[in-house]
Amino acid sequence: MLAGAMIVWSSKHQPVTAISSTESEIYSVSQCALDCVYLRRILELLGYEQTAPTLIAQDNNACIFLVKGTGMYARAKHIDTRVHSVREFALGDKPEVKLYKIAGEYQPADMFTKSLPRVAFQRHRRTIMGE
Repeated sequence: MLAGAMIVWSSKHQPVTAISSTESEIYSVSQCALDCVYLRRILELLGYEQTAPTLIAQDNNACIFLVKGTGMYARAKHIDTRVHSVREFALGDKPEVKLYKIAGEYQPADMFTKSLPRVAFQRHRRTIMGE
C-alpha cells in the first residue's frame, strides 16, 4: 500500500504444494518482499528516497521467526532458500523490508485466501481500498 491505498496485489496458486502453513506463508512473504524491493527501487529512480523499511504484515509467528533467524526448525529445511532470500532484504544494516506481527482477524490478505463472514470481509475491503 502507498499513501493508504493498495497499489499492487496478486492472488494465484503457489507453484509448489506447501506441506505446512508456515511454508505457505514463507512463499507468500518472499514474493511480497521481492515486489516491495522492486517498487522501492522504482520510487528511488523517480526521486523518492526510501529511508525506512517497507512493512509487511504477517500473522504466522513461525514465518516471522524463520525470517528473523530466531528459530530454524528441522521441518523447514526444504524451504531454506526462500527464507534466505527474504532475510537478505529484512536483515542487515539497512533493511528494505520489515515483517511485523498482525492478529489473524486483522490480516487483509485473508480475504483472498478464505471464506470470511460479511463483517470481516467488509473491514478488509475498506482497508485494501484505502478507506
